[in-house]
Amino acid sequence: MMPPKRHTYTGVIKDEGAAIILKDDGGFSLVINMNGFNPHADRAALLPFVGKRVSIEGMVPPRSDELIVGSIADIKPLAAPKRKLGGPKP
Repeated sequence: MMPPKRHTYTGVIKDEGAAIILKDDGGFSLVINMNGFNPHADRAALLPFVGKRVSIEGMVPPRSDELIVGSIADIKPLAAPKRKLGGPKP
């Protein structure tokens, strides 16, 4: 079986208490795992991104809800999506 490939995922990082998750644009939630052995250090590193829209490069193993990220450098803040202004055109 081949290891999962790295992909780019976009969404908003949320703090769910027990875990930090990426709520992606498709409505799915992925638990972010910094591929480390210290969950408290991973949590502290991810807290500055909570509530922000980001792009994350990482891997999701088959039949898993974990997004494995190599380092903080793989997380890039994005601008909020542009809202449509005004109503229907006459």
